[in-house]
Amino acid sequence: MKRNRFLTAAALSIVSLCAASVAANAEGDKHDLKPKFAKDSVIKYVMTQDTSGSMKQGEQERKAVQSQTLHLTRKVTATTETSATVELTITRVVASSTPPTGGDPLTFDSEQPIDKDAGNMLALKYRQMVGKPYTLEVALDGTISSVKLPEDSLVKDSAEAMKSTFGPLFQIKQGEPLTAVGESWEKNESLGAAAQGLESKAKLTLAEVKDNVANIAFNSVIGFKEGSAPPGMQFKEAGVTGKVLWNLTDGALVEMNGVQKMNMSNADMALEVNSTTNMLIKREE
Repeated sequence: MKRNRFLTAAALSIVSLCAASVAANAEGDKHDLKPKFAKDSVIKYVMTQDTSGSMKQGEQERKAVQSQTLHLTRKVTATTETSATVELTITRVVASSTPPTGGDPLTFDSEQPIDKDAGNMLALKYRQMVGKPYTLEVALDGTISSVKLPEDSLVKDSAEAMKSTFGPLFQIKQGEPLTAVGESWEKNESLGAAAQGLESKAKLTLAEVKDNVANIAFNSVIGFKEGSAPPGMQFKEAGVTGKVLWNLTDGALVEMNGVQKMNMSNADMALEVNSTTNMLIKREE
């Protein structure tokens, strides 16, 4: 009898341990996607965009190819209980553009001597960006609240553009950061002044967590905000599909890889515009 009581007690103990283990695993299924901002921490990224597009109006069609690679340094210079101050510096730009009229591509590399910039429209656009830190105030949930431009910046609307372009470096999920594998959420945002009233509505899903890196699939639809579409203009296809790798240890982006496709038309003008952009943001070791 004593032996049976001992076995029963042991069995109950094992069941209890298993139940506790299951409960712990259930709690562990939630992964914290909240960004982290350690003072003086530095992360370097390479951001590449390759775009090919065409514009057809009536019987005339023009094609263009553009490429740009930005080397970025993100440094947290200060933190408070509610926000972080981050300096984002573009350290190098490599770009090329083939004009719609054809001919040899125009190229630019910010590491080339400045005396080669004369007459280069890409140099006029990109040279001013290099080596001058943009100061960002970022809430602890990763929302960029303000952008201070370099004093001599020629692009007056670039503050809003930077919030849209560089937002993925700081935030992957708004609201509750604890997320289970298989869980989905939405992220809607304006695409900035240069995008002329466009907005993105994205669905993201935590697909996997491995070696403390979250793999997040995303799919977005791009469209005009209500009342902002030009007369006759409509989208046949517009959106981005891809994935994000997010480091749970340091709370920051590892990689974002996506393809953006745009197909819009204006029947009143017999106009059709198509473009495909391959986008990659990746940490630079």
